[in-house]
Amino acid sequence: MKDEADILHVRLEKLLDLARHAAPEDRTRIERTIRLASQAIQEVARAREEAQRAALPKQEAEANMVHQRREQVALPAELHIIREDSSE
Repeated sequence: MKDEADILHVRLEKLLDLARHAAPEDRTRIERTIRLASQAIQEVARAREEAQRAALPKQEAEANMVHQRREQVALPAELHIIREDSSE
């Protein structure tokens, strides 16, 4: 999202340059609208980054649970193999 936000920011800067050529009564309104859009894009980027950071502990916990489940399945199988080997 960082790249997308940067691209949008550059495009909004270009629009600001174009707005400078607008009629004076329109220029201020156009520039304000562009600045508000730019701020909104930055806030969305921040919110997405926060959400990604918040998701990391959950993803790590899920990965640990999967690992533990695999071990729970593997341990009885290993014990069975050991028992078979020792009975021979």
